[in-house]
Amino acid sequence: MQIGFNAPTTGPLIEPDSLVRIVTEGEALGFDYVTISDHIMVPRSLQSKYPYTGTGEFPAGASAAWLEQLTTAAFVAGLTKKLRFVLSVMVVPHRPAVLTAKVLSTIDHLSRGRLTLGIGVGWCREEFEAIGAAPFDDRGNVTDEWMAACQELWSAEAPKFAGKYVRFDDVVFTPKPVQKPVPIWVGGGKCAGAPSHHPLCPRLVSGRHQPAASDEHGLDLQAGAGTLPRFLRARRPRSEGDHARLSGPLRPRRAPPWEPLRRGRAVHRRRCRLGR
Repeated sequence: MQIGFNAPTTGPLIEPDSLVRIVTEGEALGFDYVTISDHIMVPRSLQSKYPYTGTGEFPAGASAAWLEQLTTAAFVAGLTKKLRFVLSVMVVPHRPAVLTAKVLSTIDHLSRGRLTLGIGVGWCREEFEAIGAAPFDDRGNVTDEWMAACQELWSAEAPKFAGKYVRFDDVVFTPKPVQKPVPIWVGGGKCAGAPSHHPLCPRLVSGRHQPAASDEHGLDLQAGAGTLPRFLRARRPRSEGDHARLSGPLRPRRAPPWEPLRRGRAVHRRRCRLGR
């Protein structure tokens, strides 16, 4: 079982010093990976319903500041040595296929193969329209074509592709990703249009689960680096492909070096809560 946590991409903890502290301390504690979410530009007026709350309300709000996902992933890669980073999830139709393939290949190359690509089709029609993305109503087909084009660029010595939205031939695409293949997870759940499986993606990412090991008193962070992930793993037999993203209260006994977290809200109300 692998244990991960979220890096903030919105809210009061997106300043460089806070993000550096969260990511580097997470690696020091022994977590396996950090997840990074994706929004580019959210319109002020939203009619689209957010599929992961009972009310359909987007919890971050339309006026929130957002870090761009792929550049944040590159920043995280430069801060760490062993920690994997998961794009959770990248809304595939938001970006041009060939440029995205190059950015992801570069990140995997420079991080020495620590990228996991989580993909989704997106839920916010207004955001698609605001950023000039591919047609929202065809986003499932666009995602299939985008990913097929990326796989061709990442694997073929002389890549070529002829699709409805993406075409290229007689090109050189190097460096390739270090990982062969890059691990790909597909996002699913309540979102309309979300695939239940994908031929290129071995795992389904769906929902957020609170670990049984956390309780109302929280878990002790003072026992030493790596203790928390080992404790959570010990509560459940290891199974290849098991992943848990932490969303329980983590309250240290004494004031830790997490003071920025105490001044801000939690990393995300649905995500890893650090401090009070």
